[in-house]
Amino acid sequence: MVESTLPSAEPTPTADPAQAWADDMINLFLNGNSKSSFDDFNEALPHHYIESWRAESEGQLSITVANGDWTSEQLNTLGNSVMFTAGNETPGLRQVSVSTTSGSSVGHADRNNLQDF
Repeated sequence: MVESTLPSAEPTPTADPAQAWADDMINLFLNGNSKSSFDDFNEALPHHYIESWRAESEGQLSITVANGDWTSEQLNTLGNSVMFTAGNETPGLRQVSVSTTSGSSVGHADRNNLQDF
């Protein structure tokens, strides 16, 4: 038996639907703040230092910002900002968690308990 040396099609990797949803939430957040990138935010805000994001589970977005002297209140404000922009457009966004790269500071925003800022 002779093995075929003909090229075969490689399966196309499928996009991760959870990450695609998280990407959509971040784009809604940027658009809702009239920004095209995180660099457009004031350097005094943790918004400027967003490094990554992902969907923890359905309706839950997790954001990581670069280490800094961020307080939980500042990270709560970022979470609330995401909820007020992306969450306004997408009722399925129920919770946003924000943490520093090291995990030393953590903030949260929940659709049922939004804080005015």
